[in-house]
Amino acid sequence: MPPRERDGTGQNLRASARRARQTRAVRESAVGDVLAQIREIAALPAADADGDRVCGLLLVFHEGAGQFEWQVRDGDVVVGQAVPRHDYLWR
Repeated sequence: MPPRERDGTGQNLRASARRARQTRAVRESAVGDVLAQIREIAALPAADADGDRVCGLLLVFHEGAGQFEWQVRDGDVVVGQAVPRHDYLWR
């Protein structure tokens, strides 16, 4: 049996992917607080000389307004409407 693939921290990649697909419910009244926390994380300075900063993509679903992307890049969070190709996540 081949060895399991691991990420840079030694975590099993498949297990990490399963955890990433799990959904978490956040009350609408708390969305601003969650976004503020993500903005704080995005604003963290680079940890070393090569200048790499936190980056990522979060797909956020609102029952009334639909699906949004929160793009974490360049020290900020860019919020926009998500593309329809991710709709399968919410069915």
